[in-house]
Amino acid sequence: MKAFEISGTIVYVPLEGGFWGIEADNGAQWLPLDMPAGLKKAGLRAVLRLRERDDVMTLHLWGSPVRILSYQIVEG
Repeated sequence: MKAFEISGTIVYVPLEGGFWGIEADNGAQWLPLDMPAGLKKAGLRAVLRLRERDDVMTLHLWGSPVRILSYQIVEG
């Protein structure tokens, strides 16, 4: 699985008990399996390097599971 980079917005999804996600600028929805505490703020903008995880299943019916490899918060 190749790593890739996206720009997007952090969202809190209030389904199934609530969880954190990333909405990419292109409309894709990503479900991080390891959301760092520094990103847990709804509306935060960031550039993230991700690796898609097609070897795991989640109970959330939202987004594709990913591992966050690195991120940079975008100010303003």
